[in-house]
Amino acid sequence: MPAKVKWSIAFGIGIVLLWFGWMVPIFLTTFHVALCVVLVFIILMQSGSATDLAGAFGGAGSQTAFGPRTAATFLTKATVWCSAMFMLTSLVISLHQVGPLPGVNSVLSQTAAPKTTQSAPAPTQPKPAARVVLEATFEVRTAVVYATFAVILVFLPIVTLSGIAGRLFAPMGIVYLAW
Repeated sequence: MPAKVKWSIAFGIGIVLLWFGWMVPIFLTTFHVALCVVLVFIILMQSGSATDLAGAFGGAGSQTAFGPRTAATFLTKATVWCSAMFMLTSLVISLHQVGPLPGVNSVLSQTAAPKTTQSAPAPTQPKPAARVVLEATFEVRTAVVYATFAVILVFLPIVTLSGIAGRLFAPMGIVYLAW
């Protein structure tokens, strides 16, 4: 069977799973989490192309940026499929969110929709600018905290590098963590 047919079948199965997940949101979330775990394990099971610093810059006996190209194994094909499905499930989950969450108030939801009819404007007091900024700050604080933790988790291993790699990359990690 040609490779294109195999990939078409694999992604067709993925689309069917996404459609079923759209109908049953708990399945989509469960599939997404399981996909994340499988993707992490598949990536960790693969061997690196080179283990020294020269390998990080393409010095593994080839002029390519990521080392020499090897034959596609089951793990590399599974990585491609799982990463594509991960992106698609992330997109579908974000599209499936309809309306605001219960109990969550947004600054934008407090603004009135433009009126199409001409009527006498009601005298209203505009909110002070400091109050609007404070409400907007409370609205985005959770996202900012999660993003900060993500940056710390990404750059913390860079700070712990030793040898020449540590001398090259540790200052960058420290700057990102301190900023």
